[in-house]
Amino acid sequence: MLSIVSLFVFYGLLWLILTEASLASWLFGAITALLAALIHKKFHISGNQHRLSLAHLSALVHLVGYFIWESLKGGIYTARLAFQSQPCASEYLFHYYTELRSERANFFFVQMISLMPGTLGVTIRENHVLVHALDPKIANPQTLYASEKVVQAFFQEGSHA
Repeated sequence: MLSIVSLFVFYGLLWLILTEASLASWLFGAITALLAALIHKKFHISGNQHRLSLAHLSALVHLVGYFIWESLKGGIYTARLAFQSQPCASEYLFHYYTELRSERANFFFVQMISLMPGTLGVTIRENHVLVHALDPKIANPQTLYASEKVVQAFFQEGSHA
């Protein structure tokens, strides 16, 4: 099992590679590397635990494409809201229950929806997510269900029977 220090060094070096060794970004990079190392340890991520299959690679490509497309649509809609003459008054909170079985999949799902424009996963307890959205057109149970299915395929979790 890798130690936090070795993980920090690994993610720190990865940061330096990605930023072309820009020392100006190292403070942010150090914080990011530490957080990545802590998340790595928390979820016991290891390279040999998940074998990369064609199905998993296909699910990853679908996940990335889905996220980019939904982010683009949400970003355009959120930009329109920002330029309206009237303030957005339709923001709301709603409860969503996932069918995801693992803690990792639920955590990933909440992080994914929180990165999409106009949506924030406020809290998660087991399979219950409290979601804040700017508008029901951006995020609602139907749109989150579609996102959940993409995450479910990525984590290779079948639907509950």
